[in-house]
Formats: sequence, C-alpha cells, structure tokens
Amino acid sequence: LLVIPVAEAGYSKDSCPKSKPQNRVRGDLVFDMDTGKVLIEKNAKASFHPASLTKLMSLDLIFDDLQSRRLRPDDMVPLLKTGGQRDGRTISLQKMTVREAVAGIATASLNNVLDGIAAKSGTPAFVARMNETAKRLGMKKTFFVNPTGWPTPQSMQMQRTTLHDLATLVRHVWLGYPKEVAQYAGKKDVTITGLKEPLNSTNNL
Repeated sequence: LLVIPVAEAGYSKDSCPKSKPQNRVRGDLVFDMDTGKVLIEKNAKASFHPASLTKLMSLDLIFDDLQSRRLRPDDMVPLLKTGGQRDGRTISLQKMTVREAVAGIATASLNNVLDGIAAKSGTPAFVARMNETAKRLGMKKTFFVNPTGWPTPQSMQMQRTTLHDLATLVRHVWLGYPKEVAQYAGKKDVTITGLKEPLNSTNNL
C-alpha cells in the first residue's frame, strides 16, 4: 500500500525568509505503508506549518483515549471558540457527542469541538501529550502549539513539521488504529445532530 502525503509546503522562515505563495516549493513523499521505506521524495525534509494536518496527531490521542476509556463515544463535548476562530458551519451548536466530534474532526476538519475535547484534560496538557508522542515516534522536526493547526502568530512561527515526520505519523495511525481508519477514511460527509445539512469532507480527493 502506498500513501502519498503531498503539501504545497512553505518553508520555515530560516530556510525561505520571504517566500511568496507562487514561489513555494512543493513537497512530495511516497512510501511503503508496510515497511515505511521511502520510495520517492522531493523536499520532504523542509519545515512547514502543518495547518489542519495537525489533527492527525490529535486524532491519535483521541483514539488512544477512546480505547483506554478516558473518553467515551456518548460523552458530550462543548464547542469552544479559541484563538479568535469561528466555524460558520457549526455556529448554531453548543455541544455534540464524542462520536460525532471524532467524525467531524476526521472528515470535516472541525476545530471548535477539537478544542472542546482538548480542554477536557486541559489544553496545555493535551498539547504536551502531542509533543511527547511526536518525540516517542521519532518525529524529530515536529513541534505543536495547538491541537487544531489553527494559524496564529505563535503557531505560524513554532508549529512545524516535515513530510518525513508526517509519514511517520500517518503510518503510526494507520497501523495502530485500523478500525478507526476504516471507519472514517473516504467518507464524503458526516451528519451531526442539530445541523440541517451534512458537513462535506475537506478532502477533495
């Protein structure tokens, strides 16, 4: 099985101080999911802001919490407004179940409910777990500031990763949580109680 994480990766300020969108260098990485062997790569070690790819790590922690029953599918989670963000798709909601939250995060890249889940254990503690997990997995050039990838002045400077590190994370999640991946991979939309219309997937493929 081959997985191809592709990013229009902006370099870090150190490696490309005045990069304009049209001058950003695309990064590509193709690897064997079973062995982890890299088959093709281009600019795969360039540092960039992961944006919503950050949610891969957050989902890893959530899947672990569900398996250990620190979280339960029917627990209710508040939708929080952090970092000045507002999600117009869910503005009418105040809470949803963990089951709906995970589907919304994995499929529609919901921010506010992920912030709600992180706040249950304390957001700083959640982010610390993200960084501890990255270190344990050998993601040497990855550092997280927030759970969602929401761009803030601080996160744009400090929240960094590379395609090599993301490939490590993708493989870890894929092999570690096969039932969860099968449940959410390829979904075109997700239905949330209280919303008239399903939320479409953010994955254009």
